[in-house]
Amino acid sequence: MNDRYDYIVVGAGVVGLSMARSLARKQQSVLLLEKDDYGSAASGTNLGQLSLSDRDPVLEVDLVRETFEMYRTASEQVDLEYEHQGGLCTIHSEKGLEMAAALVETKKKQGVHLVLLRGEEVHQAEPWLQDVAGGVFSPEEGRINPLKVNAWLLQEALEAGVTYLPHTPLKEFVPDKKGCVAAKTDRGVFEGGTIILATGSWSRELLLSLDLDLPIDYLRGTAMVTQPFPKMIHGPVEDGTFFTGQVPDGETIYFGGVQEANGSIIIAQANRPGKDYNTAIDHEDLSKLAKLFLSHFPVFHDVQIVRAWSGNTTITPDDKPYWGFCKTVPNLFLAVAFKGAFSLAPAMAERTADWLIHGRVEKRYAIWDPNRQAQ
Repeated sequence: MNDRYDYIVVGAGVVGLSMARSLARKQQSVLLLEKDDYGSAASGTNLGQLSLSDRDPVLEVDLVRETFEMYRTASEQVDLEYEHQGGLCTIHSEKGLEMAAALVETKKKQGVHLVLLRGEEVHQAEPWLQDVAGGVFSPEEGRINPLKVNAWLLQEALEAGVTYLPHTPLKEFVPDKKGCVAAKTDRGVFEGGTIILATGSWSRELLLSLDLDLPIDYLRGTAMVTQPFPKMIHGPVEDGTFFTGQVPDGETIYFGGVQEANGSIIIAQANRPGKDYNTAIDHEDLSKLAKLFLSHFPVFHDVQIVRAWSGNTTITPDDKPYWGFCKTVPNLFLAVAFKGAFSLAPAMAERTADWLIHGRVEKRYAIWDPNRQAQ
């Protein structure tokens, strides 16, 4: 095993796996470090929803579409359970529909294909859905099995030559005289031309060791999954708060459901502020979540819950990711807090490789500069 690589990627979630894969496929030597095992944090608790309707049309829509095409192509060889049947955001009032209508028209002008459904029209997308005034349907959305995506990305990374070290946490950064850093672990100190930090909710703690404080926080999201059931939910369904700007009842319990290929239904999600990386399950939240879901899909009143879980999702104050080099540490590159990363990580990794290897980066992404909020 070498102690020097072209790139060291820290974190083997969907972002880190995608980064390692893209760089290695371009003949770069890559070391992938993971403190647990691949997909064991947020990327292992993901719901599998593939979203487009809530994406920034300038920064993200093309990335999402490219990622969907990567999944479609990969699915010809590997079963990723990729489905492209559309997704629905539910609206619960006539006022909400009017607010949504304005945003839908704006997004359509920006090249995002959306359909506003009123009243019974919503049953064209989801026949069994109840207790809504309408919804916004995105025919480009769908679902995927996140666990299979993680495994696929890792396999392709390994085949491309990535050295993967699970259960190898980054202990500290070791600086040199030029201000660059190496990665110290229990297995030794590894040097890289560039170190890419894709460590999600753990990122702030690591950066503080470099006297770099970025306002990276996280939410603890709780979800649950049912026994297999006949197919009755066509695509991802979620509360359309993005289109109305309103959180239902001021609660942190959100309506959402995705039915998997085997018929199991993932019900989500209850959000609470994250603390101490806690992933304990709040049973009161589960009860509220189940009642909210059943108010929309009463047909499932007899279905059994077989498992529940929580995971920490990274957030930033302006809801934008950190993507780029740290000014104070020349060889440290951040790839942190991408919202709904399964919808764009593989394409984002290609952009990253293009920047790191060839120096090509589009000015439009400057808004993601990690130095914008450094303290």
